[in-house]
Amino acid sequence: GFGTKRWVASKGHFDKNEGESVVWTAPDYFGPALIHIFDASNTQATATLEVYSNNFAITPSIRHIFPGESVDFSGVGGILPYTWQMTAGDYVEVQDDTIKYTAPSVRGSYEITVTDAAGKTTTAQANIYSKSLLASPRTLYITRGESLDIAIAGGTGNYILSTIFGELADNNLSIAENEVHIITAYTAPENLEGYDTISVLDTAGNLSIINVEISSPSLSACENIINTYAGPDGLIDDKEMEKAQADFFAGQSWLNKRTMYWISEFFSHKTHQCGAE
Repeated sequence: GFGTKRWVASKGHFDKNEGESVVWTAPDYFGPALIHIFDASNTQATATLEVYSNNFAITPSIRHIFPGESVDFSGVGGILPYTWQMTAGDYVEVQDDTIKYTAPSVRGSYEITVTDAAGKTTTAQANIYSKSLLASPRTLYITRGESLDIAIAGGTGNYILSTIFGELADNNLSIAENEVHIITAYTAPENLEGYDTISVLDTAGNLSIINVEISSPSLSACENIINTYAGPDGLIDDKEMEKAQADFFAGQSWLNKRTMYWISEFFSHKTHQCGAE
């Protein structure tokens, strides 16, 4: 990669968010953590780390599966027999230490807990997700300093959002089980025209990109009228004022009493009074 490197983690935290190297501190809870790095061109690389809770564990500690899909979870390091519980979904025991878990039909993150004969417990997570992570719109057209909504849907688990130049109302989002999508806002920088990107990562490492095109705010009708008659120096002098008056009395459709007021104010004060009556 090239240019400044940006770091994003699905859990835990860094000592800094930019640089060639960073120090990552693991969270206080188990499960895989995804470490993402972006270069100046928004090229991404990802590493996966596993955080263990204790000697008694469920393997795998997290699974990303579709609604209705069945997968295996196994208890490791405990004393048989095991007792299994889960917040949603069904299971059948296929071995003394293993169950086949069937995901519920509702998207979300659910816990699977096992207790051994000594009373120790450990937990795994099943993330039920749609097949695609969607961020909308695919291209966001926005003016400098403007704020517009973006929408995120699908994927699995929580969302991590990042951008290069603009500002996001939220950098970490989660969607409720009964919601189809979630909305947040992007604000374009005040002093940049050109291109930006919004990156959306889900817990499974899926990435969706919104391309951002930033332009200057559109001129008002008042400013357009003034620019029509202003001379090469950007001002309205006697010659330009006479032209505007001639067009007004000739009944040109773009000139009326209000637009003539704008032009005459600019002629008198050398600064426009757009917005004034």
